[in-house]
Amino acid sequence: MSISKTKQAIVDGAILTFSQNGYNTTMDEIALAAKVAKGTLYYHFSSKEELFNFIIKQGMEKIDADVQSATQDESDLITRIHILARVQLELVYDNHDFFRVIMSQLWGIEKRQEELRVQMKNYIHHISTYFQTAIDANIISSNNAELLAYSFIGLLTGTAIYELSTGRPKPIDDVVDQIINSCLNGILVK
Repeated sequence: MSISKTKQAIVDGAILTFSQNGYNTTMDEIALAAKVAKGTLYYHFSSKEELFNFIIKQGMEKIDADVQSATQDESDLITRIHILARVQLELVYDNHDFFRVIMSQLWGIEKRQEELRVQMKNYIHHISTYFQTAIDANIISSNNAELLAYSFIGLLTGTAIYELSTGRPKPIDDVVDQIINSCLNGILVK
């Protein structure tokens, strides 16, 4: 879905201000960051909640589409999981403000937070299909693809938080190799 330059500027400004100030950011701050008049902002989005939900939906759809596009032609199941990890981390590194918004709003009882969790659950369910296919092919020894997908996303998320908080991103291939090794081989010395 293509959106106008003005609407994209609003989305970008909102992501930046939400990542800096949390959901308490004001529509005035978003308009200022987007370099648009407040009336223009309200023309595109009737409320902060509508804007927030649009950002989350658009961002999660992009992540899902990028993962699907990168993995669809790969037949080797472990390589697909490797590609999935790489794409996921690249998206986090390239969109760290969006990642901060997701992480800051993931928990809570507000409707927007519940909707975010639904978006995340749908994405992780899609990821679980990669693991279920590998389980069915007797490549991965697990009987719970959904739990494995949540664990995998948790490992990726934890790694991304570490990399972003220390400001020392390692070469992404090294990070992905370490994640895949930990996920597939465990952490015990054998």
